[in-house]
Amino acid sequence: MTSYRPSLRTALVGGVHWATTTAFLFASLFVGVSIGLESLGVSARPDPTASFVVGVLAAFVGGVLWVRRRTSSPNSARRAHARRVESLVLLVGCGFGFQVVAFGLVSNTSPGTAVAAETFVPAVANVLAAATAYVIPYALDVHPSSVARVFDSETV
Repeated sequence: MTSYRPSLRTALVGGVHWATTTAFLFASLFVGVSIGLESLGVSARPDPTASFVVGVLAAFVGGVLWVRRRTSSPNSARRAHARRVESLVLLVGCGFGFQVVAFGLVSNTSPGTAVAAETFVPAVANVLAAATAYVIPYALDVHPSSVARVFDSETV
């Protein structure tokens, strides 16, 4: 490890990034558990409030610590920060956009399948939003900062 420490702002963006991703995936997991319990004939639904809050807070702290401890140099900090911001914007944007499309699809389904679709389609939209938000900036390495080649001159 080096002695380089990224700024608090950079670490907080990492925390928000992890917390937002956790919220999306938690919602999908909760819907999956609810569907599973319903298919088993269990009428009780678990209350997700406490576990959601604990999970999101733990993810926030984990994201802050990850960024503070795993960033090795100013150059890697700039690139990683840009990717986190772009991923976060994609996550929120796609999360909203995919939900709008999902509810549009559900509203056009027949009444017999609407109940299952109302539960299942938004969960799939959340998973797709999370996948899109990570695939574009990380796996495909397609993001505005990469195209503009501004990593050497931008400040964090």
